[in-house]
Amino acid sequence: MTKDERLQWFEATLEQAGLRRTLPRRVLLRLLAASETPLSAQDIYEQTGSDINLVTIYRTLNELTRLELLIRTEFGEGFYRYEPAPGPSDTAHHHHLVCDSCGSIADFEGCMVEEMLTQTVLPNNFQVASHTLTLHGTCERCQTQPSSK
Repeated sequence: MTKDERLQWFEATLEQAGLRRTLPRRVLLRLLAASETPLSAQDIYEQTGSDINLVTIYRTLNELTRLELLIRTEFGEGFYRYEPAPGPSDTAHHHHLVCDSCGSIADFEGCMVEEMLTQTVLPNNFQVASHTLTLHGTCERCQTQPSSK
C-alpha cells in the first residue's frame, strides 16, 4: 500500500467512524504513514515541533489504535511505539528487529510463526487471531564499531 493509499484509507475510516479530520489526526497519520520505523508519542511531539501538545498526541494515538488504524507495540523500552496497521490491500505483515546497543528498529518480512502454527495443535482449541514477533540483538553497524570497553 502506498503512502497516499494509506492516507486515503485512514481518512475513509475516520469518516466511517463519524470523526472529523482534525489537525492533530491529520498530522499524526501523515507522520506515521511516512515513517520507516514505529514512532513513540515523544518522537511525534518532537517531529511536530511541539505544535500539538503531548496530551493531545496520546489521546489521538489511543483513538487511532482503537479504530485499528495503528498498531501499538512495546519493544522493552518502557513506552509504546506506533505504526500504521496493515490496510485492506496489504497482503503481508511484518515483524521487527531491535538493536539492543543503539535502539534502532528495522522491519523484516517473512513469518515463521504462521508456518509453525500450521504444524502445531494448540491446547483448548485455541484460535490465533494475530501475533507479533520482535527479535532483539545487535545491528550490523553496532557489530562493526570498536568496543568501548
